[in-house]
Amino acid sequence: MTINRQPDRLLTMKTKTKTKTKTKTKTKTKTKTKTNRIKDKDVERVNGKRVRCYDNGGRTFDRYTVVYLDEPETPETRKDYECYACLGMSERPSHPQGFGQHSVAMVGRHLGKRIRFATLPPDCQTLVENDCK
Repeated sequence: MTINRQPDRLLTMKTKTKTKTKTKTKTKTKTKTKTNRIKDKDVERVNGKRVRCYDNGGRTFDRYTVVYLDEPETPETRKDYECYACLGMSERPSHPQGFGQHSVAMVGRHLGKRIRFATLPPDCQTLVENDCK
């Protein structure tokens, strides 16, 4: 007759490895939903539509980003951020080797340095003006 001592061994290992847990008191803090409220003094208007222009200095091929603030794209289920329709462009978006694509973006520093619409390259200005008609 063989006696299986493994369950006893497991039982003793469990009793030997008791860990002390510290109980922390949890305090509830009210979290405010952070939304980017765009003020009219911070935006420019192109053909009557509010836009913000960004330049990331050439870190990516879509160097310029123009965000259309009158076209929110935030999903109904998410209220902790605001997304808007945008246009990412290279210096010559209409060129066969250029880049110009619509997308969705959050307004912020991650898009690059804010610039004036007048400082965008002429091809980019034309594309945005045609888009805002």
